[in-house]
Amino acid sequence: MKGDETRKAYLAIVPPDGGEMDYQIETDLITIPKSGEYLYLSEHIETGLRAFLVRNVFHQGKMVKEGKATIESIILEVEFIEHPLQSESHKQSVEMYKARGYKVKEALATAY
Repeated sequence: MKGDETRKAYLAIVPPDGGEMDYQIETDLITIPKSGEYLYLSEHIETGLRAFLVRNVFHQGKMVKEGKATIESIILEVEFIEHPLQSESHKQSVEMYKARGYKVKEALATAY
């Protein structure tokens, strides 16, 4: 992608360490995160962030003719992580996973 060009993507929210998707968020990306990278989203109605760890990246497309395909969407499989600046709703989601017996990872300690 060039400059400020964006690409439509979907965040597939899964439990810690993977599993069936709980829900999906549609987004526009200017870069494609790689597995192991972090994704932070500011909340639109409350203070704080949602923080995710990118588990996998899937490029979904179709064959348009023999020997030619197009990529139509990008799906980022992500899981919630604990973060010092997490929003209240994010914290509630983290606590829900913990109550279900999942071990939620913590964001790397960083100056960011």
